[in-house]
Amino acid sequence: MRNLKLILEYDGTNFIGWQRQKKGSSIQGEIERVLEKILHQEVRLISSGRTDAGVHAKFQVANFKARSLISAQDIRRALNSLLPKDIRIKKAEDVEEDFHARFCVQSKIYKYHIYLGEHVSPFISKYVWHVPFELNYSVILKEMNCLLGWHDFAKFQAVGSRIKNTSRCISNVGFKKSGYFYEFTIEANGFLYKMVRLIVGTLIEVGRGKFDSGRIASLLRGDDVKRGSVAPPQGLFLWKVIY
Repeated sequence: MRNLKLILEYDGTNFIGWQRQKKGSSIQGEIERVLEKILHQEVRLISSGRTDAGVHAKFQVANFKARSLISAQDIRRALNSLLPKDIRIKKAEDVEEDFHARFCVQSKIYKYHIYLGEHVSPFISKYVWHVPFELNYSVILKEMNCLLGWHDFAKFQAVGSRIKNTSRCISNVGFKKSGYFYEFTIEANGFLYKMVRLIVGTLIEVGRGKFDSGRIASLLRGDDVKRGSVAPPQGLFLWKVIY
């Protein structure tokens, strides 16, 4: 039995998310459907993590077991010829039997994109959060630095998660602007349900002056203060998975 690793990217606009569900089109479901057609066997993909409906990935990793003798490169070519155009397999390769796309992850990098202009072009609207307000760049940058290191991110976990251990380590943060475009970068050893989107939603409220400076630190301490709303999914990208 072979263990094959896929590196892929996708536009999440038209999907219910990564995870296969009973109703709706998922990235996992689409790839498994095509793989079963190619390999003539049942396939179950293991991913580095789930992305929600509308969230994109520039670099997602998955693995699966197969009995087929078809080469990894031919599997990649066949997948790309049969999959919807908003899913593309960048690389396929045979890996060690003990490789696990989720459990072997060391860290993941997410990026979140915001557009501040008065009007957002329909050609980018699926990939940014339109925030037509002036933001205080220096205050947001200061708030982001509070995220570094080990913290309890319980306040940045959306309702619906069953995870009890909410401590995570953020090893790198970034915030840069180019004209009307703002880009947030967060690297951590793991992420809670909608954690990045809640962090970004809170940072925007601080940047607009709706929350006082120090709100991130206060939430990390577990203080009884309000957090920002969940930022919309279309601005979020799974950017890289590190093993």
